Amino acid sequence: MRLKVTISYDGSNYKGWQSQPHGNSIQQVIEKGLAKMHRHDVYISASGRTDAGVHAVGQVFHFDSELDITLDKWRQAINSNTPYDIYVHKVEAVDEEFHARYSCKSKKYQYRFSMEPYYNVHRYKYCTQLKRTYDIEKMMDAAKIFVGEHDFTSYCANTMEEQPNQVRTIYDISFHQEGDEWVVTYYGDGFLRYMVRMIMGTLFAIGSGTITAETAKEWLEAKDKRLCRFNAEPNGLYLMEVNY
Repeated sequence: MRLKVTISYDGSNYKGWQSQPHGNSIQQVIEKGLAKMHRHDVYISASGRTDAGVHAVGQVFHFDSELDITLDKWRQAINSNTPYDIYVHKVEAVDEEFHARYSCKSKKYQYRFSMEPYYNVHRYKYCTQLKRTYDIEKMMDAAKIFVGEHDFTSYCANTMEEQPNQVRTIYDISFHQEGDEWVVTYYGDGFLRYMVRMIMGTLFAIGSGTITAETAKEWLEAKDKRLCRFNAEPNGLYLMEVNY
């Protein structure tokens, strides 16, 4: 039976999603719990990787299991075998052709930042705290540059060998305020490695006056990985939703 699992996690204590030889990853922790249940190794496949320090509200992965457990018990079973900072919200039985990554139609990310005049020690893992005031209107206007179908070669860390097609469509980038925090929502058909963070870092550079929106547009059109060196901190980024 193939199972689709929707989870949230606090990425603060992990080296990212993907299993790696040295360092604690979210994938490794979940697979360890599933291996304990199955008494053999179990491989899970996610909708995509998240970097070290990045959080998730609606990450999705799938795996195959021969265990005879009812769906309403699966959520409790996985949660009992994973740490407190990883939580399963939903487990569904899906067709064997379903793939968490390749069946995905769209994703939604949010980036949270604050321009508070003081450093909030209770929020630094979950919200990027800026040390100066930024021009939000300039950032909102510049965000329109990235909306639509574009080749994001200049705004991602994927090599052409590992990802030959770096064309993606961003449907919308929107800003709203929640108390002292600003929330930027990115909605698109898919995102490349560091893509949201590099765009966000570029918007910060525009908001601070470091570069102009025209420069950001020129970089996008140039399709040149040497141009953009901005990469916003990971702690403000959340994978909110994966749609199929």
